[in-house]
Order: sequence, then structure tokens, then C-alpha cells
Amino acid sequence: MLPLLSDDLLLLVLESCDLPTLRAVCSSHRMDGTRGETFWYGLASHHGLHMQRTTRGLRSRTNLRQTLFANLATQAVRRAVQADQVVWALWMQLHKTDVAAAIRRAFERTPDLSVDHCLTFYHGSTLLHLAARRGRLRCVRQLLDVHGATLNVQDDGGFTPLCLAAWSGRLGVVRELIRRGADVTVAGTPPQSSSCGGKSAMAADVWAERKGFADIAKVIRQVGRSGEQEEQGCAGANL
Repeated sequence: MLPLLSDDLLLLVLESCDLPTLRAVCSSHRMDGTRGETFWYGLASHHGLHMQRTTRGLRSRTNLRQTLFANLATQAVRRAVQADQVVWALWMQLHKTDVAAAIRRAFERTPDLSVDHCLTFYHGSTLLHLAARRGRLRCVRQLLDVHGATLNVQDDGGFTPLCLAAWSGRLGVVRELIRRGADVTVAGTPPQSSSCGGKSAMAADVWAERKGFADIAKVIRQVGRSGEQEEQGCAGANL
């Protein structure tokens, strides 16, 4: 149970909590009387929610908590749907061209959009996955440098953007991601079945080779070998 902190300090502590954590923490925190009302209404306002006060007031801490979390759950669903719509619209544009400007405008218009939002209906792909899959190098750089995308973010099958770029034959993006330190050892399954077959999780170089992209497989394996040599050198120096 949290100590009895001021309302403002409690809001600060809970600011970064996800919904399940927030629910657990708030359920265990004793809030009674006027201070309890202040906290629950303040927490709702902090998350951009409005809980209408009745003439008599909602004096039950349980009722306030239930109302807040019901509203938060609805808000989370609405934001996920909105994020899916924005990311999917950009994916449609990525089929045709490098839409770095459209991505920038999307984040300006949707400030709550997470750059690592995983599409709920498309293998959990993020914008970085989609840009890598289409070989849109300018978009990849913008997502990483401007919007702070996670370099090794994984989709539902464990594919990182590097895996997807290798699987799709995007040498330029593969080089860029490797230059930035992408993990070449992550294994995963692709977002759709491949003509090369194989259903088990495999690393980026293996997928590239199976798809016939020998140049990409070679680039990735060179990084792997250099990493092994560095580890061996460090081990030798420590003897």
C-alpha cells in the first residue's frame, strides 16, 4: 500500500503506470472522505477524463474508482482504434512512396500516438516495421531520429524491423539498421507465409538466405562474425 502522499505527488507517481498497474495501485490505496474525492477526480482530469459531479456528490470511494477505470478502459480502446487507423493509413501510403512528411503530420495531429504502437489486427506491426518492409529509408531514419522509435521492437511473431527488412530484401534499410546497432541474433516468424517455406522462428540472415537475398545474408553475417571476434578478443585480454 502506498503511504499517504499528497494528491499532487500521487498523480506524479502514477503518471507512467499502465492501466492494470494503475488499477492495482489505486485499489490498494486508502482514500476516504473529501481527500478521496479530490484524488479520484484529479486523477481522472490528469488522464483527460471528465467525471460529472452530481448535486449530492459521489461520496463512495468505490463508486468513484469504478467510474474512473470504466472511463479509462473506454478511453484506451478508443485510442487504440484511432492509432490503428492512423498507422494503417500511413501503411497504405508506404506502398507507393517514402511518406516522411505524412508521418510527421500524423504525429502533429495525433499527439497521443505512440511511435511503437502495434497494429492490433496486422501481426502487431509498428510504423518502423512497415517502413522497413517497404524499404523506405527516409521514413526509417525519421522514425528513429525524430520520433524515437525502438530499434529492436518486435511484432507478434518476434520479427524486428531488421528481420522484416531482410525478409523483404531491403538492403539499404538492413545496412542502416545494422549501422545503428540492430540486434542480428533475434529470431522470429514473418507476418505472412513465404514461398521459401519454414514455420519455425529464424534470424534475419537465415530468412534472407531462404528468400534468395544472399547479399543481405552476407552483410548480416559479417556483423555477427565481427561481434564474435570482439568477444573472443575481450575474453583473451581477460586471461
